[in-house]
Amino acid sequence: MSMLNAQMLARMERHASPSIQLLETSRYAAYEELGPRLIPMKRLQADKLKWFLGASDGVPALSFVELQVSEGSPRRQSLVWLAETKTDDDVHLYCRYTDTRILPALLDQLTENQTTTLGSTVRRWAWINREGKLSQKKSFPTPEEISDAPVPPLSLDKRQFAEMMQAAEADLIFGMLRESSPEIIPDTTPSDIHQRLSNLLDAGRERGVVDAPDQLQFVAIAWSSSETFYQLPCLAPSWEVIRNRQARFSDVLKTWDDNIWEQIDALNPAAHREHA
Repeated sequence: MSMLNAQMLARMERHASPSIQLLETSRYAAYEELGPRLIPMKRLQADKLKWFLGASDGVPALSFVELQVSEGSPRRQSLVWLAETKTDDDVHLYCRYTDTRILPALLDQLTENQTTTLGSTVRRWAWINREGKLSQKKSFPTPEEISDAPVPPLSLDKRQFAEMMQAAEADLIFGMLRESSPEIIPDTTPSDIHQRLSNLLDAGRERGVVDAPDQLQFVAIAWSSSETFYQLPCLAPSWEVIRNRQARFSDVLKTWDDNIWEQIDALNPAAHREHA
């Protein structure tokens, strides 16, 4: 299953078979080439499979799914069902589950009944993870009865939706940083950046920093000084205020005096090199 660009998709199709647009019968049919594609890989030779695994290194847009078969054809209903998501408020959303940054979090959030619905289509699923490696396969139990009757859209309750949004926070903040302050982004691999971002967001959340604009400022300070700046003793009163929701991080920042900022700046390794 792929969400790759047209050039890469064409290369992959030459090694396998013509792809199938999964959303062509859904409410998101207009997405066409931008939507997920299913690439049949039956009887794919070992050397071709190795090429497939290498083609997506570092690109979280390729997964491998073993489908249930009905009358000789693979079942695809639940793959469309996963894309047509809605919230408790009846807001319909396109779930980009073929983005394998999203897929693991989504599968982890499905209820037992939702997992059973997915099992009517999917036997096993594996994906290229953030490190560019094939993840461990996830298996799904096959329902006792498989029906072709339409099922209601995948509905995420408030807890599921909140967990999905939290899982996407690091990617959201990274996108904001690329727009506002690309120069402070560490020169390392995408997977390492994501892990470091996730750690910083966890640290901020423990201190009451939960809104995206505040999270962006929190990370910007960390990557302009030190990823442990929040541990400074002089900041403890600030975190207490924010944690108790007496003020937002952006408001507390305005109260920091020169002494606090000098202690933060002193954590920057570049500052030590300048005075060496």
